[in-house]
Amino acid sequence: KPSVAAFCPWSPNDTDKYTQAGVDRCNRQALQWVQYCVTNQIIPALITPAPVNGLTTGEEGFRRQVVQYVKALCATSVAVLLDRDSVYTDYSSASGGFKAGLNSTTLHPNGTGYALEGQLWTSVLSNIL
Repeated sequence: KPSVAAFCPWSPNDTDKYTQAGVDRCNRQALQWVQYCVTNQIIPALITPAPVNGLTTGEEGFRRQVVQYVKALCATSVAVLLDRDSVYTDYSSASGGFKAGLNSTTLHPNGTGYALEGQLWTSVLSNIL
């Protein structure tokens, strides 16, 4: 069995992602993930959702709710935080999106973005393994 397992509770593929019901589902899944890992003696890691370019302010608000929940849950020390949001999200805009030069599509990072994310993963995992 793994010693660490990581999960991002939000996906741009979720059909309810831009609704309060979707946010609530994501938050429940994050907590269930942590509980499952703890029960099975696996270190849980939660990943904040990466941004999506072209969202409305309202859509981005739902994504940011999940980001905040994941960060708050990890702040209680029940899970390790892998904060992709802080690597990628342009917080100078209420509609978010990727920081300039870090994406190749509206949904996916480019090589520069992945290199920065790789540094995050290396740093976080080296501290817990």
